[in-house]
Amino acid sequence: MTINEFFLQFVDFNEAELAHLNALAKHEQIKKGEYLIKHGQVCDKLYFVTKGIFKLGYTNETGEEVVLDFIFQNSFAVDYVSFLLQRPTEMDIIAVKDCQLLSFERKSILMLYEENIKFQKMGRLISEFYFIRFAERIKENSLPPKERYEKLVSTSCELILEIPQYLIASYLGISPEWLSKLRAKK
Repeated sequence: MTINEFFLQFVDFNEAELAHLNALAKHEQIKKGEYLIKHGQVCDKLYFVTKGIFKLGYTNETGEEVVLDFIFQNSFAVDYVSFLLQRPTEMDIIAVKDCQLLSFERKSILMLYEENIKFQKMGRLISEFYFIRFAERIKENSLPPKERYEKLVSTSCELILEIPQYLIASYLGISPEWLSKLRAKK
């Protein structure tokens, strides 16, 4: 999926509007293990992942890494709270593998909102899409680990193979040993 195909899922842009959006995008690359966004920074860009996988999480008080979510290609990598409120993030977004991105500066997005109501609509619909995804993720946390694992595999099967087992276990809130047992039952 291209960035244009992604945007067209939400709003029926014409060629000139898509060209305007694309002109604002900057190509970036992040190597495996590098931070896209680090705890304490203010998120001032939206990143569209064209290739790669990121993990979103934090380090708890005992020094243990907690993975809250994975960000796959054809989706946005951003701490929306930091981006919208312009306050320091409490999360880290780190590349699980080499990644390619398109970045959009916050000031450019705000400028788009002022120029054309279609861009406002796009921003609202994408925000609603991610809010629903976040709400579903919270609901999934109440499921037993086996069901959470099956849901993860069903939505991102081939990409899951590229994520280390200990990160998937952290995401599911279980030990790597328990994850091995779940996988063995398949």
